[in-house]
Amino acid sequence: MKRTADGKVVDKSNLDMFGQPREKTGEWEGKHSDNILIFTHNKCEPRAKIAAFDMDGTLVTTKSGKVFPVDTSDWRIIYNQVVPRMKKLYGEEDYKIVIFTNQKGIQVGKVDKNAFKRKMEAIIAKLGVPAQKK
Repeated sequence: MKRTADGKVVDKSNLDMFGQPREKTGEWEGKHSDNILIFTHNKCEPRAKIAAFDMDGTLVTTKSGKVFPVDTSDWRIIYNQVVPRMKKLYGEEDYKIVIFTNQKGIQVGKVDKNAFKRKMEAIIAKLGVPAQKK
């Protein structure tokens, strides 16, 4: 959130870098007083098989090289093979993709929940497959 010159608070979390509304790619829901966040991509569909992955250290790592990200943009796909493999699992092998992660930074107030949600949606977009994130 930012303040304008006249002191009004403006929420830019739903705007892209050009100030345009972001395309909504899915829905977030909170469980257990928002201690569990679940993102379901609009194109996510039920499937008989599930491929589930931990996010940190399996699908992504930090760009900075530090153990913990310095901000919500400090991430990159960990291996070149990750994106093609995800696309094969989803497209050819008919798996539903599910990503799990535990983020203590949100609970202790070091990471903004909305910024984290944007980061997760960006990671899912980079993977190029509809996914469900828990």
